[in-house]
Parts: sequence; C-alpha cells; structure tokens
Amino acid sequence: MTTPTTLTGPIAVTFSSDVSGVTTSNFVFMVTGSSGTLAGTLACTLACKDLSMASTSCGGSTVRSASLTPTAHLVPGQHYTVTVNPSGAPTAITDSAGAPIPTTNAAFRGSLVEQESSLAVSYTWRAIPTTRAWGGSYTTERIAGARATYTFTGTSLKWYTVRGPDQGTATVTIDGLSYGTVNNYRATPLFGGFVSFAGLGAGSHTLVITVTGARGSRAGTGTFVSIDAMQPGAAALQKTPPVRYQWRFAPFAGASGGHYSVSDQKGSAVYFTFRGTSIEWHTLLGSSNGRAAVYIDGVLYTTVDTYRSTTGLGFLRITGLIDTIHTIKIVNAGTRNAASHGTYVTVDRFVVG
Repeated sequence: MTTPTTLTGPIAVTFSSDVSGVTTSNFVFMVTGSSGTLAGTLACTLACKDLSMASTSCGGSTVRSASLTPTAHLVPGQHYTVTVNPSGAPTAITDSAGAPIPTTNAAFRGSLVEQESSLAVSYTWRAIPTTRAWGGSYTTERIAGARATYTFTGTSLKWYTVRGPDQGTATVTIDGLSYGTVNNYRATPLFGGFVSFAGLGAGSHTLVITVTGARGSRAGTGTFVSIDAMQPGAAALQKTPPVRYQWRFAPFAGASGGHYSVSDQKGSAVYFTFRGTSIEWHTLLGSSNGRAAVYIDGVLYTTVDTYRSTTGLGFLRITGLIDTIHTIKIVNAGTRNAASHGTYVTVDRFVVG
C-alpha cells in the first residue's frame, strides 16, 4: 500500500492476486482514533486498474490495484489510518474463489512540509473600515501579482470596487478567458461604483482579479486594487463576498520552492492549519521587511521583526503545543525597524513537527 505524500493523495493499494468488489465502503480511510470513516466529511473517488494496467471500473470488475483520492485536501500533520476490507463493511473485497481477502491497515500523517502556495495556506488582503463601503469595510492590495478569486453562479456579475487617486489597474479573467484590464483610477475617491460582466453562460464561473502593480494614471498616487462587494446576476448583493485572496508569489532561487509570498499591507494575513506539537514559519528576511504578529489558535504568541540588513532566510519555531489541530496566523503589523525601507512580510514554507 502506498500512502499520500501530498495533501491531495492518492492512496494506492496493489493486491497480490485478482480481486473484485472494491468500493468506497471497503477501501476507506479515517482520522486515526476516530469512530468512523471520513465518508461524511471527505468524499472520495475510486479508480482501479486491471492486470494489464488498463483503467477499468471497480464495481463488478476483477482488478489488481485501486487508488482512493480524497475530494478535499488532507490536513498537514494529521494522523490517518487506511483500511482495506474492514470488518463490518456492507460488502467485502473477494479473491477469485469468492473468499474475503484479509483486512489490511496502514497509518500515515498528512504532509509535514508545505509551501506558501499550499492548499492548506490561506491569505487575506488588508481590510479598511469605512462607512462608505457596503459591508463597513473593503479589501485592498497593491503589489503586482496579488490575486483575488471569486466563484459564483449566474450569467452576469457586478464587481463593486473603490475608485480614487491611489487606485491602479488589474487584469480580469473569467473561467480562464481574459476580460481585459480594469482601471480604477479617479481624481477623487468614489464608492459604490462597479465593473460589470455580462453574457456569461449559465452555471458556475470563476473570476480572477490580478493586481498589475501599475498606476491608472500619471497623476495616480498608488497601485491599489480593491474589492467592496459582489453581485452575481439577480442575486442579493454580497457585502462580504467569499473571495479567496492570495499575496504575490515572488521568485527567489534561495526559497525552498523557488518562490515566496509577500505583502506590505498592514493587517494582511496568512493562515495555516495543521496538527502537531510544533510549527516552523520559514520566511525571507531583508532590508525592506517589517514586523509581523504571530498568533496560535487566536492568541498572540509573539511579534517578529523580519528586518535584516542583507537578504537571507530565517524561521520562527514554536514548540510545546498539544498534539491536536492548530492554526498559526501571521499578520503584517504595518510597522518596521527604523533602518528598514519597508514593511514587507513573507512566507516561504511551513514545517510541522
């Protein structure tokens, strides 16, 4: 049996002889120590191969191997147990003679090293409170490459944004197709304005807004791109839309994955949920870096000054945690060392212990 090395699987098993009757009720995995499988929480898909390694249906087929792929990603550091042919399953996996094969178990942990681009990492842009915004605040970012992804259903969409002298440009795609560049520059601030997209097909769509890092005018004072609200089709206005944010992913040969994430905006944050007794936040240090507040499970742990006179890599290691699920949150404090040229905060990777 082969267990996953990534958060998305798959779990693979190869049988010593032909078997039949493989289903998601007799090839299962669960959190170790739990009372049941993850079927209610984590839907799975099955793929099997026959002796010739050609794909075949699991149900009613004679197979030599099977793989189970979780629909939702695994939790880094979580303890899992895989069971093939568990006792009490509604149906059994049987050999060529029709006899149930022996029960087999394997234990594994979710990946212990995750890059800044991991599915287990989530980001927020800076939120600016104002009574002029639909939901009492809006989100904003200014560094080229930062992204906001929004999935919706409908044949049209209104993106309510902020316009003003510090607002720049952004490229827009819907379902991977370019919808051009949006310029939110305006000589005086304006709230309530929107960018409209129409003529979309029925069903689900994904909008991606990418900050260009360019001003909207020579007279502009900034490169910010902002999200106030979203309104898909004739649906109600979403004053706090479920947007998935991303900081800029910047290339750097010295980073563990060849790149790192970065933001210089006060209040922008990164979250990483894991199971373990320790966690390391690996970061890029430099002369334009600022301070970050680090929280564990919502409680402030420490404030880190990531300024260094020369560029290099460093990490913060937090130990002595209870062996359970935790979330580390890193928030850009918006402050800096007097010698620093900026307030950048970065993420290279996380290492679970």
